[in-house]
Amino acid sequence: HFFENMVRREETASAFLATLLDYDSAFRLAFLRLVLDDPAVEDVDSWMVAVEEERVDVTLESSTTLVLIEDKISSGAKQQEQLLRYYRGAVEAKPQKRIVAVYLAPGGMGIGEVEAVRSSAVFAQRQGDVARHLAWGEVAQLVNRLPEDERSWFARSGMDEIERAIAQARQEKYPALGDRGIVRDIAGAAVTTLAGRCPYVRLGRWNARNVEVILTYGTPVTLWLHAAFEVDPEPPFAPVGLVREGGIHLV
Repeated sequence: HFFENMVRREETASAFLATLLDYDSAFRLAFLRLVLDDPAVEDVDSWMVAVEEERVDVTLESSTTLVLIEDKISSGAKQQEQLLRYYRGAVEAKPQKRIVAVYLAPGGMGIGEVEAVRSSAVFAQRQGDVARHLAWGEVAQLVNRLPEDERSWFARSGMDEIERAIAQARQEKYPALGDRGIVRDIAGAAVTTLAGRCPYVRLGRWNARNVEVILTYGTPVTLWLHAAFEVDPEPPFAPVGLVREGGIHLV
């Protein structure tokens, strides 16, 4: 029931991953070795695991290291330079710790997010920090290699549900192709701007046939910001008249 009717929400995937990192030491050690690309890493420190700590999906913290994990299930949830913002915030809040920034997503989605961290000035000034892209398929391999015991059913069944959700997301009705991709990029840039100005407001994304939506949640008043455009009446409902002389036309 952990995933029922919720599996496409990143929050559920975060909770699943945090649970594994918290209670399964074998998975945690394998995950750390993969992320740090160091098979000699030992899980000898005590770790604190949190979900949505300072807006980061999952954090894994020891006395010396802070691992930030931003996880995605679908491309529609991607926010421009989100990992870089979280990395900078962690460096500012805990400069004495080694910061490991991880972008966990299907396939190669979000590689540019990792490159943005690696090419930043703050990353260049710090020795030992890590920025790593991780595919859900790699996590699935870790899960499949876990020893069979009374707890392994949770890891395997949960991973199966995440893989199913990823497959569903790839068949999304309104993919970010052509001019629709332009609108989605504009919405992503708007989210980046809003997040910078209002760091304590949680923002969500949603899209439909003729609209890209940014919304707040967990606030006394919910704000919906729509970028609306005309579309063809037939699938795939491509935007019409979006790019005109003089620029992009949205309502």
